[in-house]
Amino acid sequence: MSSIKHLEADLTSLSNECKRRNSNIRSECDVAVSILKNYSPDASVEALNDDQRRLLAAPLVSTLASNNTKLVTISISAINRLAGTTAFSTATLGPLLDGLLEASHLAMDIQLRILQCLPPLMQNYIVEIRGKLLLRLLQIGSGLTVANKPAVVINTAAATLQQLFGYIYERNEKYGLEAVPEKTDKQPHEAKIDNKITFLDDLSYEGYLIFKDLCNILNESPASFLEGIPLKPLASLEFIHTVINNQRDLFRSRPDLIFLFKDHLVPSLLHILNSPTKSFPYFVRCLRVIQCLLMYYVDKLEIESEVLLSFLNHLLLNEENIPQEWATKSFSWDKILVLETLLGLFNNFSAILTIYEKFDNSKTKKNVLLEMLNTLQVFISHNSYLVTEALEPITANHSPSDYISKKSSSYESPCWITSTKPNHPLLYFKPTPYYLIFS
Repeated sequence: MSSIKHLEADLTSLSNECKRRNSNIRSECDVAVSILKNYSPDASVEALNDDQRRLLAAPLVSTLASNNTKLVTISISAINRLAGTTAFSTATLGPLLDGLLEASHLAMDIQLRILQCLPPLMQNYIVEIRGKLLLRLLQIGSGLTVANKPAVVINTAAATLQQLFGYIYERNEKYGLEAVPEKTDKQPHEAKIDNKITFLDDLSYEGYLIFKDLCNILNESPASFLEGIPLKPLASLEFIHTVINNQRDLFRSRPDLIFLFKDHLVPSLLHILNSPTKSFPYFVRCLRVIQCLLMYYVDKLEIESEVLLSFLNHLLLNEENIPQEWATKSFSWDKILVLETLLGLFNNFSAILTIYEKFDNSKTKKNVLLEMLNTLQVFISHNSYLVTEALEPITANHSPSDYISKKSSSYESPCWITSTKPNHPLLYFKPTPYYLIFS
């Protein structure tokens, strides 16, 4: 936690660096320092009242608009200290975020320091930062992911945005109210679920609009709430996977969000998988989302789960030609990814049990698990060439040898660990599909 002495040192340094043309900042620094001198050096800055907090933040916010790299660096250092506290008054948050946005075009070091501020600001003002303030926060992060920024800034900004979207739904889980069928003072916002209307509170409705926009971005459709936030479909897939995996209890309990799964998310995923020109980064992230849906949401998405599993079977048995530059030594990477997805699913016993109970154990529904196993059997029989036909007799003094194994398949890591590669995945040897199936 930031102490009075640390902040006083930052403000004194800032005052000393101010030239004659920055006299207003120097005056604001002097006022802030005089306030801090009334407190013990080891006291927390949270001991200040609202008026004092406003005066304390004034020189820091003013400096962000100065375009002076040296002054902004000192100011950002102090803001970083305060971001982990509740020392900013609510009225200061708007000007502060405006200033951070304005300073985000300066040097790379400043850009990285600004990104460092955003998660603790969101955490400590998780209820206050909503609406326009939330959009401004996301605008700062997304603006630093554009192609003309240094790679380290782009990667840091992408990771920061992932955190911020996670916090949005953590907030919904903690503070959101249950949807109601009639409009109330606390739940005034209308959301459609199938042919019914439900009403949401401010935070829940904001989460609903954001998730809807993330799904729209997958189809490159215009966003509504997130209009003006430059997000790409690939980033949207990452954010969707993060929130539906980490906030499962929230999504499972919200009929309005489950409706968005059915009406927006699943159709978009199928569209990506069915694209004639397969992109490895999109394909692998799409399968991550599908695996999450099949592991944790089957009971909420029965029809959609059946369609997704059938489509995975189709991808395994599809014999279409794969471009040579995307092929493995003997096998196409898309099928390897599907097998990895199924392996992860079968390793989750509760998910397989749910699928069995919802489908195979019902006399009126399709035997989904049986069809999946039959597909793997057909896959093996149709691709027997993947295993060498050469006979290797075992002699009395033979050395231990792995025939179908991780070692002989040169399978050192799952495909989706390589998904940040810009072009295509690594090459794999012939027995890799067999290793995945028999695992």
